[in-house]
Formats: sequence, C-alpha cells, structure tokens
Amino acid sequence: MGTGRKILITAIITVIGGILITLGIISRLRRSVPQNPPGTVGNSSGNLNNGGLFCEYGNKVYFSNPYDNDFLYSMNLDGSNPSLVMNVPAKYINATKDFLYFNQVDSESGTVFGLAGSMHGIYRKKLTGGKEYKCLDKAVCGFATLINDTIYYQYSDEKETSFRSVSTDG
Repeated sequence: MGTGRKILITAIITVIGGILITLGIISRLRRSVPQNPPGTVGNSSGNLNNGGLFCEYGNKVYFSNPYDNDFLYSMNLDGSNPSLVMNVPAKYINATKDFLYFNQVDSESGTVFGLAGSMHGIYRKKLTGGKEYKCLDKAVCGFATLINDTIYYQYSDEKETSFRSVSTDG
C-alpha cells in the first residue's frame, strides 16, 4: 500500500470521526436544559406549604385539579380558559421560564402516562406544549421545591425519610 493511499485513508477516517463528534455535541446541546438565572425559585413558600397545588408563572396559573383526579391543569390569571396540561396527578408544582417541575403522585385509577402501576417521582415538562416529559427521579416523595437548577425534596420509604436533591437536567 502506497504512502498516498495511507494518507487518504487516514484523512477519511479523521473527517468521519470529526463529523461524528460534531453531531454528538450538537445532539447533546439540543437535549440540554438551559440553566435558570441565579436566585430562581419555582414557587412561593405559601403555595408549597399547602401541598404546592398551585403555581403562578407568567400569565398562567398551573394547578392540580381536584375535580379531575388532581390532574395538572393551567388557566389564565383571571380564572378563564382552564385546560389540561397532563393527565397525571401533580403536587408541589414549580415553574421556570421553560419548564414545569412537579411531584407526580399515584392516581386513583392506577394508570399514569397510559401505563399501569406506580409512577411516583419528580418530573419535568416543557411549558410550551407537546407531550414531552422526563422523570428526574423515580421516588416516593413529599415536599419539593426548585431553587436555581436543583430540585430539593423529601424522600420517604419504609426505612427512612430524608432530604434529597436532583438537578433540573436529570
């Protein structure tokens, strides 16, 4: 094999490798969650102390609807135009410029996101529509609050109750 041919093969492999690395970086950046401004708090202490069933953000109120299995809803500030955000029971609702974060609790029907079984956990949902959501931590938890880019929550199981945290990017 000639020197010219070895150089050509090396160049082709280098270019292909560079393209794959670039595509990987672009894919990672597109999936990343933007950082919140310093001092971000996802909900007021008064709302969180009462189960976090309501969260006002921008020109909307996000709430757990007691008349529809505690599913996650939104409405205008004046109470008009209530609409279903997700058909999951939610508590400790927190909001930022891009996302809703909430503690998803078991539903009475036993199905959540169209699946049977327990779906306890901390979830993230885009504010701008769509059905995209992500479980940040699958845990039975109580109180949850967003501060900057971290969600702090009370974790419970048969052995312990503790204080934990999870990053907003999961």
